[in-house]
Amino acid sequence: MKKRISTGIIAVIIGLFALNLSAEVVLYRDGKVRAAIVVPRKPNNVEQLAARELGDHLKLATGGEFPVVREDQHDAAAFPCAVYIGNCKAARKAGINTDALDRFQGIIRTVGNDLYLAGKDDPGDLLKSVANFSGTGEKMMVSAGTLFAVYDFLDRELGVIHLWPGKSGLFVPKKSELKIAVLERIYKPWSLSSCFWLNNHLKESKKYWAKEETFQVFEREQRFWLLRHRFAGVEKDVNCRHDFRRYWRRFGETRPEYFNLLPDGERRPLKGDIVTKAVSMCVSDPGLHRQVVEDYKERYDPNSRLWERNRLSAGENDTPGLCTCGTCRSWDNPGDKRFADHPYWGRGVIPVMSNRFVLLRASDGSGNAADAPSLSDRYSRFYLAVQAEARKLNPDVNVIGFAYANYAEPPKLTKLNENVIISFVGWPYFPFTSERMARAREHWDGWRATGARMLLRPNATHVGHNMPVFYGRKLGNEFLHVQKNGALAVSYDSMTGQWGAQSASLYIMCRLQARPDLTVDAVLAEYYSAFGPASDTIRAYTEYLEQVSDAVTMEQVNGHTKKLKLPSPPTFKNWLQLADLVFSPEFFVEAGKILEKAALEAKDDPAAAEKVKFLQIGLEHAGKTHQVLLKQRKYQADPTEANKLVFQEAFNELWQYRHSIEEYLGTDLDYLALREAASDWKY
Repeated sequence: MKKRISTGIIAVIIGLFALNLSAEVVLYRDGKVRAAIVVPRKPNNVEQLAARELGDHLKLATGGEFPVVREDQHDAAAFPCAVYIGNCKAARKAGINTDALDRFQGIIRTVGNDLYLAGKDDPGDLLKSVANFSGTGEKMMVSAGTLFAVYDFLDRELGVIHLWPGKSGLFVPKKSELKIAVLERIYKPWSLSSCFWLNNHLKESKKYWAKEETFQVFEREQRFWLLRHRFAGVEKDVNCRHDFRRYWRRFGETRPEYFNLLPDGERRPLKGDIVTKAVSMCVSDPGLHRQVVEDYKERYDPNSRLWERNRLSAGENDTPGLCTCGTCRSWDNPGDKRFADHPYWGRGVIPVMSNRFVLLRASDGSGNAADAPSLSDRYSRFYLAVQAEARKLNPDVNVIGFAYANYAEPPKLTKLNENVIISFVGWPYFPFTSERMARAREHWDGWRATGARMLLRPNATHVGHNMPVFYGRKLGNEFLHVQKNGALAVSYDSMTGQWGAQSASLYIMCRLQARPDLTVDAVLAEYYSAFGPASDTIRAYTEYLEQVSDAVTMEQVNGHTKKLKLPSPPTFKNWLQLADLVFSPEFFVEAGKILEKAALEAKDDPAAAEKVKFLQIGLEHAGKTHQVLLKQRKYQADPTEANKLVFQEAFNELWQYRHSIEEYLGTDLDYLALREAASDWKY
């Protein structure tokens, strides 16, 4: 017997089919703009910026001018579709409610013939708040959920790529038709905070930039670029700080027991520590625990946001742990045999301020020196002791502490809990050998296994000076591991701003923060595609940079350090000293040939040609810097007046060249001056 289908069911099926057809939103077709961008009657700062960003990118994609109109002036009959931005009445009527969203979350939804992009926004100047946030994230950033909904839409539906700051870094695929299928999703940041520290040396800009206005453009474009990659602080003050920098001035005379007992029997800062920022604490002292909680109590506000009121940072100063008192030593792992033969712990050799990391064998700041004894059990017990004291005031307190220097290894004996949050600094500096990266991963996984929650806070991107170092694959893959294995937030120290030389690596690190669902290879494929007809050759260029960068071993770095009579392997302060180890004059010739080939391939595509030119200038700049370094080497080997003059003239010519290229926005000149001074280039 045939089954009968009721007319009601048929009507529902037809209705659903019709709804699906009408839900397809066609923004552009047959050379015509079919949608207005509609903002609320009184749009906030974020909504205005979101509408402008959307309109600008849609114009680049289609060639059409999409009008931005206020909702009270919108003529619905003028266009078949509308794109509603932010908290419009139409959005609320369509059932789009942003009140339930958290900070920086946004809704991307089609309803009928319209597209809605709306999110959780705050009042205030977003770009100004980005400037305040881009250092350590200590200030609350204006929430921009609507803007991030727009960026997510441009990313996933239009395929927009932002390679580097400025117009030359933008790639927008051309669209003869812009048709949006049914959309229904919420953009949610994966982290509590994502931060890439910028080197803001505004006071020095007049000295090192030929034009201060160019510096201002450079800084603004960097901040904008980070926004487009969705770096933002859902919460403020997620990072751990070096919290005891002022303690010696506060308590040095009255509470000396708070501070490290050195092998000579004194509790004091190291010699040379004029501002007392490197004195370490006696972390086993109960009085110190109480004082940390007293400081927390002064700023504790039970009415503030949950994260903010529960956050207690107990970060050691920027130094290895140094206290030799009996109680602190009893908190260490007694099975760690590395203490016995250590110059400090075993033989009582006291460092001065400038060589504290070297003598303690934590010279790269990440604790990657395998022969250094670990103080991680000591510091883990410190975090637990502070937590126990703070819980008397706030049972839900989160204590944040570092895994850093000689306590980067995970503890062997101490278990933590989810209300202890470890700010992990333990990625190595260059070279990023497989062995060193494997050790860093082992450390991350070990800390996570203690029961603590984790923040990623590496110094590793602070590398390369203005040389074309490629580190994106190794650090990118490591980011993906930590992001999938417990990371609450990321804070990179720091942005070198050397876009012309290092754009591929910087793009990888920032793209993955916005889209951790991608792989490094997928991100590189995006990067190459933006170069159009030169994409395959840019792939070859990037792979050449990777090959040269990955060929460097720690043994070579140590040999180079010894040859130059440096006290320790170069880090971020003087990385330039490695440039002639990593790169040869022949490298710059070969790399230049590859980019010349790319330029020929891109010559009929102005946008692609401009991007290739950007890389060429970055390589040329690196080559000229490398030549000055070689002249310095010759002067160092044979310090005659003639060699000194050649070096000084080359240095002066380099800065003339730098000023001639500063408007292409490919290099942070302040950063170079700051770091080259540490390599005895006279500023």
